[in-house]
Amino acid sequence: MNGEIPSLSVIMPVRNGERFLHEAIASILGQTYQDFELIIIDDYSSDRTPEIIQSFQDPRISVIKPEAHGHLTSALNAACGVVRGDLIARMDADDLAHPDRFEKQVLFMQDNPAVGILGTQVRQVDVDGNEV
Repeated sequence: MNGEIPSLSVIMPVRNGERFLHEAIASILGQTYQDFELIIIDDYSSDRTPEIIQSFQDPRISVIKPEAHGHLTSALNAACGVVRGDLIARMDADDLAHPDRFEKQVLFMQDNPAVGILGTQVRQVDVDGNEV
């Protein structure tokens, strides 16, 4: 990671996420808003998850491992201990982010400083990408 402090920290916990992880990471790196860091919390995956993460040569990506295998909350807390951005976005390893998700969210948060938490709409799909 470079030395500049990003405005947004994206945290992505994953454990054995090889099936969808590549697409999830690609959807983050392809955002129209580029001032972010992606912190992936690999919760001791035993599949190809580490190799998939390493296949991305992007300095905005960092990987951490929690002190011990735990629950989702433990992984998220580990990530919150290293974030550098003023804003934090949450992303699951089996989700895809719309290309302008961060651009819209950061602009909304800047325009509405009284807002502390911002959610998004989702479109649920099955494993083949068909909307359900």
